[in-house]
Amino acid sequence: MRGFDRRARKRIALLSAMLLGLLCLPGPALAAEEEPRQDLTLTLCYEAEGASFEAYKVADIGEKNEMIPVEEFSFVNFDAEAEDLAETCANYIRAGRESLRPAAAASVSGEGEALLRLKEAGVYLVLGEPCEYQGRLYTTNPMLISLPFREDTGEWNFHPVANAKFRSEPVPTATPGPTATPEPTATPGPTDTPAPEETPTPVPEETPAPEETPAPEDTPEPTLSPSPSPTPGVSLSAVKIWRDDGLYDDFHDRDVYVELYRDGELWGTGDLTRENGWRCSWSDLPEDGEYSLVEPSVTRYYNVTITREGDTFVVTNTIDLDEDTGVPFEEQRVWGPNGEVLPARRARELGLLLPKTGQLWWPVPYLILGGCVLTGIGFLRKRGR
Repeated sequence: MRGFDRRARKRIALLSAMLLGLLCLPGPALAAEEEPRQDLTLTLCYEAEGASFEAYKVADIGEKNEMIPVEEFSFVNFDAEAEDLAETCANYIRAGRESLRPAAAASVSGEGEALLRLKEAGVYLVLGEPCEYQGRLYTTNPMLISLPFREDTGEWNFHPVANAKFRSEPVPTATPGPTATPEPTATPGPTDTPAPEETPTPVPEETPAPEETPAPEDTPEPTLSPSPSPTPGVSLSAVKIWRDDGLYDDFHDRDVYVELYRDGELWGTGDLTRENGWRCSWSDLPEDGEYSLVEPSVTRYYNVTITREGDTFVVTNTIDLDEDTGVPFEEQRVWGPNGEVLPARRARELGLLLPKTGQLWWPVPYLILGGCVLTGIGFLRKRGR
């Protein structure tokens, strides 16, 4: 029996050493059930023939169907409403701040469809360019779509069809300018009356000289019509909103710099500060063109959402804290499954952190396996006795 105990102890020590060694090795992340690999297409239905659309990848799809932003949009608040998220990403793409190239592009055919062909799964932002069609100007709302699309039945749809939301209005006609008032024609002056010839008489009498015809009065200068006053331009403003429950006021010390773009070109800049109430504005802007606003450098510890309400851009900064630890994600670092160092926010997005603990997921399978082995050894020892 003592020999058995010694052998069992050796086995337990050996297995324990092996388990510790496994825990020190990089392990694979827990993988979700992957959808089958197929070609992906998105068909957009639109009534303006010739309109062009582009699709940009903004996020990957996590194991729980959550959105994991790509690096170029890591500062964007992906917990925002879908429409606000789409508008925020569209602002940065239209401003040309991000070097993202479209993953696919297509134009609307005569059948009223645009077919976008995509190579990999993910969350895509679809943007349409304004276009004129049959005397109307069409403007498309940015939209987000996940590909492949999971139906309510749980099946994957690799070729979804969607209706692009848009608004249209008559194409504005140019207002003709005022016509110039013609110059007045000069009135010719009177001709001189010839003097009468003398009549021979025995006693000539002097003929009174004819009275001079009075010169005509000068024609008054025409009054010029006043030129019409120029049409006032567009006025836009920006306002900053801090969403942190007022608990992190110290983070608001840095002024916020924003950039206004028109049709992808920088048109103006502004500073949002405590002194100006976190507001700035621009006036006399051209009426035509598409305006977008970006915050080039998002305040540390925050992510951003940028929406437009009428003539005001609302820049919302939301504190990016770990709800479990109360520490900003940017300050946390964890070891990834392959030995790399990851920011805690990225690790949580990848599903590598245990919920409500902040601990890593990937050692869990090894710990479970080790527990099962040790339980089995204990059972064998008990049986051997």
